[in-house]
Amino acid sequence: MLLHNSGGTTNHWLEVRLHCARSNRSGFGTLIELEAGDRKQCRQVGSQPSYLSENSLVEHFGMGEARQADHVRVVFPSGCVGVLDNVPTNQIIVVNEP
Repeated sequence: MLLHNSGGTTNHWLEVRLHCARSNRSGFGTLIELEAGDRKQCRQVGSQPSYLSENSLVEHFGMGEARQADHVRVVFPSGCVGVLDNVPTNQIIVVNEP
């Protein structure tokens, strides 16, 4: 059976990929905070492994109707902080550790 979503969606998304230089290579323990209007979301990067698998290291944020993230704040385990403002949705962004 093959299912096809022909209704589409009007919701937006944003994904954050990390490039770490000083912290661990995978960015484990990095805290990502995102603000869009009056909504705030927070993720901590980790693999959450189970037998023969692990979760993606790219963090996914559902943005609903928001067309941009007002603020994206990334706190690396090394203590370095990166801040991005007015980030358009529907893309994967790469945040480099300063």
